[in-house]
Amino acid sequence: SLAGITLAQALAHVLKVIDVANVVIGGGMSAGWSLMEPSFTQQLNEDLIPALRDKVNVSISDMGDQAGMIGAAMLAWQKI
Repeated sequence: SLAGITLAQALAHVLKVIDVANVVIGGGMSAGWSLMEPSFTQQLNEDLIPALRDKVNVSISDMGDQAGMIGAAMLAWQKI
C-alpha cells in the first residue's frame, strides 16, 4: 500500500539520523497495519542503509488509537 511505503521511507530517513533499535507504530497507523505491513517491510529494507538492515525491531502498540492521547496525558502529568 502507498501508506506502508510512505511510512517506511519516512522512518528510514529518521533512522539514519538517530540511533534507535526499537520502533513502535501506534495511533491510526496501527489499525491498518495488516494492510500496510508487507509493503512497509519491503520498502524499509530497501531504504535503510546496510548497517541498519535487520537491526531495527518494528512493533505495533497495544494502545491502538489511544496512544496519542495517553502520551499527551502522561506528558501533562509529568509537568504537574
